[in-house]
Amino acid sequence: GEAGFDLRKGIDNIPGELPGLDPALLLPELPTGNERGPAKTVVVGGGPAGLFAAIVLARRGWKNIEVWERLREPPSADDTTQWGDPSRSYNLGLGGRGQTSLASMGAWKAVSARCARVAGRFDFAPGALEGKITEAVGRNYPTMVIQRDRLAAVLLEELRTKHADAVKIEYTIECLGFR
Repeated sequence: GEAGFDLRKGIDNIPGELPGLDPALLLPELPTGNERGPAKTVVVGGGPAGLFAAIVLARRGWKNIEVWERLREPPSADDTTQWGDPSRSYNLGLGGRGQTSLASMGAWKAVSARCARVAGRFDFAPGALEGKITEAVGRNYPTMVIQRDRLAAVLLEELRTKHADAVKIEYTIECLGFR
């Protein structure tokens, strides 16, 4: 590997056979349900997993869902001053299973619009100053990456847009226990 190699420069020139740019966009969204949940549900944690859980419950028909998050609300998913340099943040890779799950809940279109496509990873051996590129080939879905907090911001937008009647999200609330 070349020192200082910038993976972002090669995104559109990835070698090998690649699937269509975003096959998950073609997947159908699962129907919503009318399941009656408990009188009140609390999801502790407003990161990607907690917000996705709230979307799943709201789509099942549950009401009165609260999401409690200890940290502040993430910035808007489209705030370019916050999300400008993906190489300097905590990125999550979304493969076929992640894309399919998000598509089935109706969130993949919004998420994929804020992702970058990658075809491998840049690995550093312990103590190494230079990295090595490991290509991913033979997959049905391209791996897409997004900053963790940006994914949370997109899922927050999805909740507020599609499930505001069922879900309330509270920030700077810390859960110290339960009974």
